[in-house]
Order: sequence, then structure tokens, then C-alpha cells
Amino acid sequence: MTLRAAAVLALAAFVVHETRYLLVPDVHADAGHGYLAAVPALLGLAIALAAGRTLVALGRGERRAGRGPSWAQAAGALLAVHAGQELAERVLAGGGPLDAGALLVVPLCAAAGALVALALRRAERLLRDAPVPARAPRLRPVAAPVPLPPAAPGLRPPAVRLRHLAGRAPPAFGRP
Repeated sequence: MTLRAAAVLALAAFVVHETRYLLVPDVHADAGHGYLAAVPALLGLAIALAAGRTLVALGRGERRAGRGPSWAQAAGALLAVHAGQELAERVLAGGGPLDAGALLVVPLCAAAGALVALALRRAERLLRDAPVPARAPRLRPVAAPVPLPPAAPGLRPPAVRLRHLAGRAPPAFGRP
């Protein structure tokens, strides 16, 4: 599962949970929902990371022949997440009977699963069909010429200074 899929599924699970309790409130569940205050910030961070990763993939021209989940797979994952979340909330908050809103989750997960599958497939299509960015030519650094310091007055280069020690020219080898 990609970061993009995990972030979109987490967002959809939160929306399903909040919609279920908005449509059918449960008086026994209020004690177990204290942790939900931090969820929007965490979801925003996850969505931002996933969007950034997608933009980086577009910029690099990455092509992946991945296929997102079907709506049934996404809906099943959302239903499993919601069931696990409700079980943990009921156990940790002291329990309480399930109410009529529990069955409302099934069509909510089906609708959210369809939206998740659509969003993930669109993102994959965007990556697949995006034009490959032109590669900029690599510029290699060129060493700047280093100017030599001026010679001290009266100081001559070594070849000129040692010319008087030569005495004669070297022998010519190979000449008759």
C-alpha cells in the first residue's frame, strides 16, 4: 500500500466515523471519542505528505503501472477499520450496547470506498499520463583560472637563472 492510499483511506475512515455519529448520535460513545481531537491534524499531515510525494513523482517523471483498489476492496478496508475502531472504543471506554447507527456504517463505507477507489485511480492515471519532464543538461563546474602573483623584482624564472651552468649542449644521440 502506498502512502497515498493509506492517507486517503485514513481520511475516508475518519469521514465515515464522523458521519455515522452525526447522523445517529450514540450517548454511550461520547466517553470513547476523546482522542479524535488530534485526528484532523494528523490526517492533514498525512494528506500533505502524500500530495508532496505525488508531486515529487510527477517532477521526476516516475511511471508506475500500479492499480488502485476496487471500490469493494476500499469499502471492505473501511468497514474493517471502523469495526476495529468501534471495538477499541467500546472496550476502552467501558462498553455500551451497539445502537442502530452501527448498521448505517455499511452503506457509508460502500459510498466512501467508491470515492477512495476513484481518487486513487485518478492519481495513478495522473502519474501515468503526465508528460515526462525534460532533463536539464548537467553543468559541470569549471575551475576559474588562477592568476599567478607577479614575480618579485630582480627574481628571474629558474630556467633563466640556471642557464650559465649548462656549459654545453647535450650530446646528440643517433647522429652520425
